[in-house]
Amino acid sequence: MSIVLELAHVAKSFSVGGHRVSPLIDANLVVRRGDLVSIVGPSGSGKSTLLHVLGCLERPDQGEVYIRGRPTRDLSDEELSAFRGKTLGFVFQRFYLIDRMTALQNVAMPLEYRDDLTREEAWARAWESLERVGLAEHAHHRPRQLSGGQQQRVAIARALASHPTVLLLDEPTGNLDPDTGRSIMRIIHELRQVIPEMAVILVTHDMALAADAEIAYELHRGRLHRVHWDQAGPGVQTISASCPA
Repeated sequence: MSIVLELAHVAKSFSVGGHRVSPLIDANLVVRRGDLVSIVGPSGSGKSTLLHVLGCLERPDQGEVYIRGRPTRDLSDEELSAFRGKTLGFVFQRFYLIDRMTALQNVAMPLEYRDDLTREEAWARAWESLERVGLAEHAHHRPRQLSGGQQQRVAIARALASHPTVLLLDEPTGNLDPDTGRSIMRIIHELRQVIPEMAVILVTHDMALAADAEIAYELHRGRLHRVHWDQAGPGVQTISASCPA
């Protein structure tokens, strides 16, 4: 299967209270078309920094991020923004929906800024995405009229509407009760059946959620390590060497 995203010896650090923090030291990752990959780690392990680098929201200090084989580090901000909008979809723990807009408007809005889509195409994609997550009948409801799980589905629909090569999920069930969280993961699995070529990367602190992916990594001391669940389940795991190319 073709590689759609790759981290090659990525490092990232920043200053906090006069001290230098290095959440990523030598992070390596290969994601292929159709993969479902989970990345687990406790709070403070650098998962958010990793997600921002994976999603080209922050540039690494060292190393390279390749999307569909294309190096991204030296792209201009404008080039990177356009490339990111056409290849990556984001779903965050906080839904980041605009209260004054309907679900349909929230999904369509990012598409209207793209120069390769007409307004009609943008709205058609938005409607199709809401249908895929089972929210077409709530298309004209505003966020406050929706439950937490429904709001997260709108956020997923917004990410899907860009037809991403890679879907990035940041603690997508973190603000939801367990039953609603499981329903969100069922939607993710159903979407993979409909869009089998799309890769999904799930960043979470939840071991049980991470074990739901075919491929799992732990972010530990700035590096990514493969996690292999044994028969005892996700509470017990062995950690191998850093991700091979």
